Amino acid sequence: MSEIPAATFSIGGSVKDQKTDLSVQALARSFLDNLFFVQGRPLERTTVNDLYMALAHTVRDRLVERWISTVKNYRAQDVRVVCYLSAEFLTGPHLANNLINLGIYNETEQAMRSLGA
Repeated sequence: MSEIPAATFSIGGSVKDQKTDLSVQALARSFLDNLFFVQGRPLERTTVNDLYMALAHTVRDRLVERWISTVKNYRAQDVRVVCYLSAEFLTGPHLANNLINLGIYNETEQAMRSLGA
């Protein structure tokens, strides 16, 4: 499958840039976009779960590019992958770990504080 150039989606910068930027402002904007367009909620009418899910989608956006790059690298090298799923690896408790591993824990905290979320 061929890749679609990011410029195809350009509205004041590519979608890729908007979804992968790690700045406080970009994280806040992405969070609000996910809250409204994915969760269907304005900030004033959110539950704790809405806030969590919007933040989880914001972090996921920033992980996807790296994940796809890894998959392409594995395919190019024709390696075998062994997968094992255990209860201690459930996805719920890993939001903070993902923020730390992406190096955006403090930036995300600042973004959420600036929004009052």
